[in-house]
Amino acid sequence: STRLFVKNIPKHVSEDRLKQFFSQKGTVTDVKILKRKCVSVAQFITLSGNSRQIGFIGFKNEEEAKAAMAFFNNAYLDTSKLNVTMAEAVADSRARIMV
Repeated sequence: STRLFVKNIPKHVSEDRLKQFFSQKGTVTDVKILKRKCVSVAQFITLSGNSRQIGFIGFKNEEEAKAAMAFFNNAYLDTSKLNVTMAEAVADSRARIMV
């Protein structure tokens, strides 16, 4: 896999800042911080909410992703200790549960 799953991202950190931070160990292709959905019942509008403090980082190749995982797992971003693992495809995790 060329994607990392990152937990414990500081709430205030932007995707651009996360990309810059992880670029120390390779070419970052994409960054996605997951956010809570906020629905306004009165207006029936879905707004982007607060950070869920988890996200995905994509790298150019698997070697860069593995090097970044080794380097950034348990590293600090501001005052938050990051937990970094290789991202798994949804189908992979479902197959493991069914076995």
